[in-house]
Amino acid sequence: MVTKNNRIHYNFLILLYFIGIVFSIFSLVDILKNKFENNDKLIWVIVVMASNFLFLFNLVANILYYKIGRKQKIQ
Repeated sequence: MVTKNNRIHYNFLILLYFIGIVFSIFSLVDILKNKFENNDKLIWVIVVMASNFLFLFNLVANILYYKIGRKQKIQ
């Protein structure tokens, strides 16, 4: 039986997932527009794309990219 509280929790989790997808799109655009050393670009694309299948890890992966990956870009 689905109660009102359960429905609110499901809606919140779905909202978090879509926010993560939006951040993933922004991350992928940023990754693909910039140059990286060696295989860093490929690694970040794989991390961001694969994280979309692991629910809340997509938010974590995108935060990691913006904290760590953006510093690895070639200026």
